[in-house]
Amino acid sequence: MTASLGEVAQSRSAPVGRSSAAPSCAVMYQVCAGTTEKATNGEGELVLNQFNPGLGGLVARFEPGENGTSEVRDGLRAWIRRLYPEATPLEFITSSDVNDMQAVSEGTLPRLVWPTDTPRADNGPCAVALADLHLRHDSKTDTVELLDAEERPVAPVYLGLVPAHLLGGASRILAVLGDPWVNRATWLIKDLGAGPGNPADTKRASHQPRVQRGRVVFKRESWTVPVDQVPVLEPQEPHEDYFRRLQRFRESWGLPREVFVRPHGPELGMGGTASKPAWVSFASPHAWAPVSDRLKKARSVTFQEALPTADQYWLTDEQGHHRAVEHISFLTWSSEATLSEEATP
Repeated sequence: MTASLGEVAQSRSAPVGRSSAAPSCAVMYQVCAGTTEKATNGEGELVLNQFNPGLGGLVARFEPGENGTSEVRDGLRAWIRRLYPEATPLEFITSSDVNDMQAVSEGTLPRLVWPTDTPRADNGPCAVALADLHLRHDSKTDTVELLDAEERPVAPVYLGLVPAHLLGGASRILAVLGDPWVNRATWLIKDLGAGPGNPADTKRASHQPRVQRGRVVFKRESWTVPVDQVPVLEPQEPHEDYFRRLQRFRESWGLPREVFVRPHGPELGMGGTASKPAWVSFASPHAWAPVSDRLKKARSVTFQEALPTADQYWLTDEQGHHRAVEHISFLTWSSEATLSEEATP
């Protein structure tokens, strides 16, 4: 599930230039506590949902408040300064002039202005033109750095919402320079738990147990089933009869009442897998109906335990209703960090 400790140690010890960030990641997770008191006391399982790049593009889109301040962006600036202690970080977000999803992420750092950018009046006095920068190879550290006209190091920090690996050309080069690390924990990046091989070609059912170390759940329990084994509504079949068949299917496989569903098939794109899992409750015919439509182009489907369950949500609103919460923590791995076999899932 992870790289060996030797591989991790070798990667972590690789030289890093002043324009490149230290190894980092954003960890998205949920807490199964049930009450605020238990969550505050550190009780209940901590369920890992996903790893993402650690520069902060996930949260840069949260706009400042009415007075122009933002605790999120202030914290993000401090975090980025920590990742680039010897360089001036410059923000670049591609296609922000034509993509609102990218534009909302602007404004955290001074801008790196591209020659092709639409001229604008809000660049700010600290903006730096890409044409005024140059690359230099540091022979002592065997690293590449980006320097300004006065030979001071700067760091290109990509904060767009579109994932950096989808960039191309010069944008991709700068994104790699600013954050050259690859997270090898792929089971939390693109896999739902369908087991080895391509789930789109699955012809046999499989079961993957939950992976847990202490109170940390690294991978939810999941079941992958050929789609022809999933009950479908027959012509003229009463809905209540179909719903009973669906319950017998759930019970025969030992599926929880609440699950995440992700279909697999060559016609679904994204490598043969639907882009996002869908929550469904087997106790609700209305919740199952849209999922049933998604299975029409699938060859197989993965059911994954919905953890936390609704009764494990710890946050309540003003009316006392429980609300689902997902946390994001940004982590960095310093060169002084020690390796432990027990810390590796």
